[in-house]
Amino acid sequence: MSIQNPRIRIHSSEIFNTHLKSIRSKTLIMGWFIEMQLEDTINALLGGDEKLAKRVFKKDQMINRMQIEIDEKCCQIIALRQPAARDLRYIITVIKTVDAFESMGNHIKQISKHVKRLVRRNVKKGTYDELQYFYSEAQDSIHDAITAFSESDINAAINTITHSERLRKQLRNSIKQLVKQIKANNVQTATGIDLMWILKEVDRIQIQVNNICEDVIYSASGQDVRHSDRKSIKKVTKLRRYQDSA
Repeated sequence: MSIQNPRIRIHSSEIFNTHLKSIRSKTLIMGWFIEMQLEDTINALLGGDEKLAKRVFKKDQMINRMQIEIDEKCCQIIALRQPAARDLRYIITVIKTVDAFESMGNHIKQISKHVKRLVRRNVKKGTYDELQYFYSEAQDSIHDAITAFSESDINAAINTITHSERLRKQLRNSIKQLVKQIKANNVQTATGIDLMWILKEVDRIQIQVNNICEDVIYSASGQDVRHSDRKSIKKVTKLRRYQDSA
């Protein structure tokens, strides 16, 4: 009977942990890049900087490359290391998180197109006050989702979902009000339509924020809370005792 050298097992474990840290770092970098992209779109709008909006549009390709690189690394880890239980859940969460980031990148790219149109029209000051608020709230929710992922924090994930759902409700109400203003000719039709589509894209970004947080909960607790009632998700906090034993 052959006995495996314990040093080999330790060495193999260290390599595996290094791989996990690597995909974690790359995913965080991708998330921070998304944050910067969203910030650049609002700066382009408020500063009337069409060139900055164009750069945001072009940088979407960088996000796509990041996703491919991280996905390939995750597939290699699964094929070579055959992780199980919590480690496998974490890798699955990374794959789904970068997919959510890539979707956010697409939405930000669409926002930049509408920003370019608004900048060209030289819309009067004060038109973007509410939009600036939604941008700020969206940035906070993305940052909080990244933090929840980084720390595998269930409570942070649940709090972020709660904040995101509240923001989505506000966005939907704002879109309804904007439609009424367009019909009443209180807002130029072309401008109102661009603003409406920006709000819709911000709402879609919030959907991806929720997806990331739901995957964080799955990774940390083993509980799949997708399509669950938001109140029932809070019950997952009672399962925190299973985090270390999973």
